[in-house]
Amino acid sequence: MHIEQNRVNQPLTELENQHLQQCDECQAQQQLLAQLTNSAVELELITPPAQSWQTIKATMAQQRVQPSAVTKPYWHNVTAIAATVMLTMFGYLMWNNFQLQNQLEQVLQVNQSLEQQLDQKDVPGIYQADLLLQVRGVEQALDKAKSKTQMLALLKQRQQLISEMVDVQKGAEDVFSI
Repeated sequence: MHIEQNRVNQPLTELENQHLQQCDECQAQQQLLAQLTNSAVELELITPPAQSWQTIKATMAQQRVQPSAVTKPYWHNVTAIAATVMLTMFGYLMWNNFQLQNQLEQVLQVNQSLEQQLDQKDVPGIYQADLLLQVRGVEQALDKAKSKTQMLALLKQRQQLISEMVDVQKGAEDVFSI
C-alpha cells in the first residue's frame, strides 16, 4: 500500500508514517511534493496591466466576428448534406430496383405455371365442370347443415357426384365436350 498522492495539506496518519519510513518510492514522492509546495509559496503573483486585458478582449471579439470563419463551415455542411442525400437516394433506388426485379420474376413464374396448366390436354369438359359445380354446392350446403340427418344425406349426394366424376374420367360414359 502506497500513500495516496492526491491529498493536499492533510497530515499523514500513523500507518502512513510507518510506511513512509520503509518505502523509498513514497519518500521520493513526498520530497518532490514538499519541494513543489515550497516553490509555489515563493512565487510572486504579478498582475498584468489593464491594457493587456483590453487587447485580449479585442482580439477575441475580432475572431468571433470574422465572416470567412463562418461561411466555410456553412458551405461544407451544405455539401456534406447534399452528398448524404444523394447517396441515400441512390441506395434507395438500387434497393427498389432489386425488389421490383424480384416481383417481376415471381410474376413470370406464375405466368409460366398458368401457361403450363392451359397447355394440358386434360381440360375438363362441360359435364365434368357441371359436376364440380354441383360438388361445391353440396359442400356449401354441408357447411350450413344443422342436423346430422341433413349432413348424412348431403354426404351421400357428394359421394355419388364424386363417383360419377371418376367414372367420367375413366371413360365409362361417352361424354363429349364442345
